[in-house]
Amino acid sequence: MRPPLLPLLVLWVPWLLGTLAEGEGCNRTARAGAEGQDAPSDRGMFLNLSVSDRGRSDSLLLSWDEPEGGAEGYLLALSSLGSGTLLQNGSAGPNTTSFWFHGLTPGTYYEIEVTATLACMDTARETVTAQTSPSPVRNLSLSSSGSRAALHASWEHASGQRDGYHLALYHGDSQTLVRNVSVLPNASTFLFDGLLAGSEYALKVSTLAGPSQASTSIHQWTAPSIPTQLRLSPGSSTSLLASWADAGGAAWLHLVLRNLLTQTVTKTLSAKRGLTSYTFQHLHPGTQYWLGLSAVAGPYTVEGPNATAWTYPLSPTNVTLSNAEEQSSLQAHWSTPVGERDFYLVTLREAEDSTPARNISVGGDSSHVTFHGLSPGKQYSVQVTAVAGPYRASAHSAAAWTQPLAPSGVSLSSQGSPYSLLASWEEAMGEGYLLALGPVEHPGENSSLLRGVTNFTYEGLRPGTLYTFEVSTVAGPYTSAPRRITNWTHPLPPEQLTLSNRGHSTSLQASWRAAPAGNTGYTGTLRETKSQEQVGNVSVGNNWTNVTFEDLVPGRQYTLEMAALAGPYRSSVRSATEWTYPLAPSGVTLTNTRRPLGLSAFWDKAAGDVDQFHLQLYSKSHPMQRNISVGPNTHNFTFLGLSPGVQYFLKVTVLAGPYRSSSHFATEWTYPLSLANVSAQPGRSPQELHVSWVESGGGRDHLVQLSVAESLSIIRNVSVPRGVTHLDLEGLVPGSRYRVEIISQAGPHRTSSQTAIGYTVPLPPLSLSASPVSTSWALAVHWETPPGQRDGYLLSVHEEGSSSPARNLEAGKDSTNITLGRLAPGTCYLVGIWAVAGPYRSLPRNTSGCTVPAAPTNLSLTNPGSSSELHAWWNKPPGRRDHYRAVLYSLTTRSRERVQTLSQDAQNVTWTHLEAGSKFAVQVFAVKGFFEASSTNVTQWTYPLAPANFTLSSPSASALRASWAATGHGAEGYVVELHDTASSSRAGHTVLAGDARSHTFKNLNPGTRYSVAVRATAGPYHTSTPNLTHCTRPLPPVSVHFLSMGHPDRLSASWGAVAGGRDGYTLTLYHTRLGTVAATASAGRDTHNFTFTGLAPGCQYSLEASATAGPYQAAAPNISGWTRPLPPAAVRLLSTGHPDRLSASWEAAAGERDGYTLTLHHARLGAVAATASAGRDTHNFTFTGLATGSKYVLEVVSVAGPYRTPAGNVSNWTYPLAPQNVYMTNQGYPNRLSVSWRAEPHGQDGYRLLLYHSGSGILAANTSVGKGTSKFTFSGLAPGHKYLLEVVSMAGPYAASAENISDWTIPSVPKNLSAVAEGNNTMLISWDSVPGQQDDCQLWLRDPRNGSLPSRHTLAKGQVQHLLQGLVPGRNYSISLSCVAGPYWSSTKLLAVPMGGYGSRRAEKCLGGLEAESAVGVQQQGASFPGGRYRRAAR
Repeated sequence: MRPPLLPLLVLWVPWLLGTLAEGEGCNRTARAGAEGQDAPSDRGMFLNLSVSDRGRSDSLLLSWDEPEGGAEGYLLALSSLGSGTLLQNGSAGPNTTSFWFHGLTPGTYYEIEVTATLACMDTARETVTAQTSPSPVRNLSLSSSGSRAALHASWEHASGQRDGYHLALYHGDSQTLVRNVSVLPNASTFLFDGLLAGSEYALKVSTLAGPSQASTSIHQWTAPSIPTQLRLSPGSSTSLLASWADAGGAAWLHLVLRNLLTQTVTKTLSAKRGLTSYTFQHLHPGTQYWLGLSAVAGPYTVEGPNATAWTYPLSPTNVTLSNAEEQSSLQAHWSTPVGERDFYLVTLREAEDSTPARNISVGGDSSHVTFHGLSPGKQYSVQVTAVAGPYRASAHSAAAWTQPLAPSGVSLSSQGSPYSLLASWEEAMGEGYLLALGPVEHPGENSSLLRGVTNFTYEGLRPGTLYTFEVSTVAGPYTSAPRRITNWTHPLPPEQLTLSNRGHSTSLQASWRAAPAGNTGYTGTLRETKSQEQVGNVSVGNNWTNVTFEDLVPGRQYTLEMAALAGPYRSSVRSATEWTYPLAPSGVTLTNTRRPLGLSAFWDKAAGDVDQFHLQLYSKSHPMQRNISVGPNTHNFTFLGLSPGVQYFLKVTVLAGPYRSSSHFATEWTYPLSLANVSAQPGRSPQELHVSWVESGGGRDHLVQLSVAESLSIIRNVSVPRGVTHLDLEGLVPGSRYRVEIISQAGPHRTSSQTAIGYTVPLPPLSLSASPVSTSWALAVHWETPPGQRDGYLLSVHEEGSSSPARNLEAGKDSTNITLGRLAPGTCYLVGIWAVAGPYRSLPRNTSGCTVPAAPTNLSLTNPGSSSELHAWWNKPPGRRDHYRAVLYSLTTRSRERVQTLSQDAQNVTWTHLEAGSKFAVQVFAVKGFFEASSTNVTQWTYPLAPANFTLSSPSASALRASWAATGHGAEGYVVELHDTASSSRAGHTVLAGDARSHTFKNLNPGTRYSVAVRATAGPYHTSTPNLTHCTRPLPPVSVHFLSMGHPDRLSASWGAVAGGRDGYTLTLYHTRLGTVAATASAGRDTHNFTFTGLAPGCQYSLEASATAGPYQAAAPNISGWTRPLPPAAVRLLSTGHPDRLSASWEAAAGERDGYTLTLHHARLGAVAATASAGRDTHNFTFTGLATGSKYVLEVVSVAGPYRTPAGNVSNWTYPLAPQNVYMTNQGYPNRLSVSWRAEPHGQDGYRLLLYHSGSGILAANTSVGKGTSKFTFSGLAPGHKYLLEVVSMAGPYAASAENISDWTIPSVPKNLSAVAEGNNTMLISWDSVPGQQDDCQLWLRDPRNGSLPSRHTLAKGQVQHLLQGLVPGRNYSISLSCVAGPYWSSTKLLAVPMGGYGSRRAEKCLGGLEAESAVGVQQQGASFPGGRYRRAAR
């Protein structure tokens, strides 16, 4: 509705009337001016409007530019955009350029029109649109409701208009953006799920309106998650290692460690997120601790698990084990370590096999224990272990021995050994034995043996010595008293006993070394070794070391036997043998017997014994010597087979035992032999002669004599020493004959050798040459005469490469040339020549020469049918040649000649890569060295080449084009032929010039196969291409369409045929979205429909149908169709525990789809609650903003193109809201509790109430009530009990529970309270047992005369009597009995009890004539007596 414009008109009309006169003048001016030219329009002026809000959501500031020439005023109108409704108007005078609009709605689009009044009644109008800024939301809240993974945001809508809300959730620690959500403008709640437990989040909610937004923020924590797998294990005696898992769900972890022994808190710890272990240090050893863990995040604290563990106890220290005062007793001592322990476990073991002997437990404060009745001489070990809980700490074990006993049955025997004594004894208990052995006059050194040994052999003792042996038993540090025994060692025989002649022939001296041990003397006997006849006896004292035997026979062997004496023992016998020295022979001579290679020796025998004579014959110049032994009665000997020409020396030696006595030397020479195998050979040069011989006689030196063979005169006389076997004679004439003779000398004797003849080698000829004779097949050989002598020349002629023997020729010693005839043509020969002297030749001189070759014959040139090859043949001429040279000339193209070099045995040659269709000439040459012989010339043609790159193509449905390329220099012409392949008839024929490269046949049938060939012609030859077949293009099919659709896996297509032929049809089905080929098919030429199967459901396909003919296809326009999608599988509708949302999930069926549509129906109302669409890859969706505790039905549909396929409907309930304002009270009753809560009209089916016993957790009552009920009373309960109440909202299968609350029933009042006086100052109070349960009961006694507080007597549980003593006789008392249960108490009425005059009768239950009812009440902190003011129990 437009606002009234009257006020604006009232202001505007006077101003307008005042300007009419000026307007009239302006109009006249304008009209006058218009007569001359067109007047410009002022309506084209711009005001440049701009709008801003300056941060205010309910105002807009409009600004404009003053037009040129100024304005007389402005009218402003603001209206709602779209509806055009005028909301505000205003005006502004001249020189004003801005205007404020206030009281606008935030976030709303407005249209503002500004009209400027210009001079001469003209106006300028402009319109601008603007939007006010939105206002932020109000009462923004963010709560977790105890959830660890979700935060629920709610707000009140911002005033004004908005496009929507934008929610940004940030993680507090990392400041990272967790969620970025835009919601509809009518949304006022949002649930953030999937968050991290125990984390602080910041939510920023922005109201969106156009490009503007208004934001507000809030912080909140998610509830922490409790760490799991808490473990507490000891790390050492003073530390405990706590570890846990899943610690990331709390900002802080609070740990409390409590000492269970002292029940004090040892340590508290607060740890940041992520810590998974902590080690508590400086704890008491051997102590049990309790660890409690709680998770903290912001305002939330959640108690976690707890664990207990012990620290390791400390092991005892300074553990010792020592002998006690009693025999066979040990006492263990130790020092008590710091910390705690339950007890000590003391274990005594036998050290030998660790067998436990005693096992004793003593208190944790003990420090010693004594073990009695142990075995003597045995080692024991003790281990003290501190035990605390399941852990033990053992100290290092200590060991000790009991006192041992000495061994018995001790003996000492020598067993005939001079160096050892065997000690033996019987086994005694202990660790081992202590042994001592020494001479009687000196104490021995101690040695130890392990237990189990009962004998010991002492080695290395002093022979012949009396020893004392002692043995004691050793057990640890203890040694028993020793046992003693004595015995002697056997003496040693004399050492190093020798018998020596000292070079004497008639005496022997015996000597020995005194033994290091004791003895009493020596005894000895001397005998002749051979006859064993005793020569003498000797006995000497122990200080004697030698004795001499006189008047013995020279050269005779004697034996001496001696032994040592010591005490009762005699040593073993030592013996020594020796010869007296023999006498040397006399009269030794050596003479030459004139026998060849023989010498005779002679000598005389001396007095005494002789074993044999030894003759030694040797030469200083000869390494080999003769050693001959002869009997004692021989006096001469002849040596035969000696070396000739050698001086020998003879020595004769007398042998007697190991001793020898030699004579003086005798000497003599043997005769030398003549030298054998004397030869004279040419030396290393033609001027040398090498003389050699074999040493066969000996002697001192040789004399070599050389003479010319023809004259016999000696020209050389050379002396060489013995041992040299050759001599080189230099400076002789080459090719000459010489004579050699050698004379050998030995002492006074000379012998001549045989004579040898030898030649020097002649010199070879000089300047040898061989040249061919041109007129005949022959070679001329020339040379020059060398210096020196020779007998003649020898020539050798050999054909190169031939296996036949060489031909030899001789020439006189004065010749210098020779001609070699009857040779083969074109053959090379090797010519060799030697100078000859006797059997020796000079070094050879070699040369080579070749004869002139013969020319090839019968040359021919043939064409093998190739366009690029020619083949030449010829007959092989006689003789040899180096090679053939074949030359080919082109007579057509005048290209350069082609030359081939062939082997000497070649008879043909092939030329390749020649020009096709060209004429060639050939000539063959035989070549030998610089000579060659030529054949005659012959000619021939090559075949033309077939056209290359022959191709066929169909430019249209009725034409076929043949194309080719020329090869080489082309052809003279071409012939093209066309045949119908089906009928084999000729369809076309044409002859073309040599420059033609293509031809097109027209007016052919469409889709028909033809065969084409092209022939090239050149001279008498022609060459054709292979036949090629090709088709003309077919016509495309018509009327292609899909017959039926709607199946999930198949599509059927059909088409019509057209004129002409074809091979068939090809069908290609494409997957439209993917752009890939889904299927292909081929159909015969007469087929016009096809069905594709096995397709993917829910997909769009495109079909291309083509007619095929050869390589050509003619395609019709593509058509498209859809397969029906499959319904979604495994559709589920899940309640995630939220009261206003349901999560739908499903699985994708086979195939594809465009997407899904979801429709959620409210089951009770039957209305659509929500709809949603999801992409093809989405498989879940969450519906929010639903009604709590309601049943919904979901339908999920797969959508593909025009098809929709639904799955079966599923249903589920939203969670109900937990009951609110739950309250429970006993209303003063001992057996009932009344419950109330706020009942919601919707969102649940009903309520369930569960009442539990607080201590045992046993269910006391269970009831269900309808949805409209909001209170209930439990009756028949036990008095004085504490109960826990749980109220649960029920909706379908789900329940939501409020937090448990608790309360107590009033405790019961004791019945039949009575008092009986037992004397003047004693009273017995009795009552019946109190039913139900209470914490405790008290008896109150009040003296009315005493204004002080009454006295209280606390009663034991189940007590029904109490005796009051020390009362004042004659005084009236009042008593009452009260019981307490939780915060409530109940009391009996007062009972007046007089003392004194009433005696012992029962007191009456009265008080001032009025009955006092029993009272109940709530126990206050610090209250001591329920009396004073009584509060009546509610009825």
